[in-house]
Amino acid sequence: MKSLNEFSEILDTSNIMEIFGISKAGAYRLMRKKDFPSFKMLGKYSVQKQSLIKWLERQEQIAYKNK
Repeated sequence: MKSLNEFSEILDTSNIMEIFGISKAGAYRLMRKKDFPSFKMLGKYSVQKQSLIKWLERQEQIAYKNK
């Protein structure tokens, strides 16, 4: 499994599939979520790697608060 550092600065659906180990449908579901930092570029969902890292950190904080 690749480290996040090995991915480009702009991630696409296939990158999200690889990072999270999810299906294509799961990646699209995640990337369409209101709080997920994705955007459409040329008709395809993308996310900046730095925004994904910040989103993951927020998810971790939320998980710890709810324990």
